Amino acid sequence: MDQAIEAYRHVSATPEFQERERLFSKARHDEAQAIHDSRMEGEIKGRMETAKNLLAETNLTLEQIAKFTGLDFTEIEKLCRGMDT
Repeated sequence: MDQAIEAYRHVSATPEFQERERLFSKARHDEAQAIHDSRMEGEIKGRMETAKNLLAETNLTLEQIAKFTGLDFTEIEKLCRGMDT
């Protein structure tokens, strides 16, 4: 067992092993970040769609729609201007 532990320490101390571990860790981080970004993008698209529906189907003010959707007032204004054209 001591021999196996020593062999692991020797292998894990090599620059090649450390670089491979660094790259593997970076790849996991990048993947997690991509998943997070995709979820956030989907959430924002959903909020935008909700805002469009509220603008089209209700008499709510832009301030109310911004409050209910969590979007910035300026984003709601842009949607409203886009619907007028």
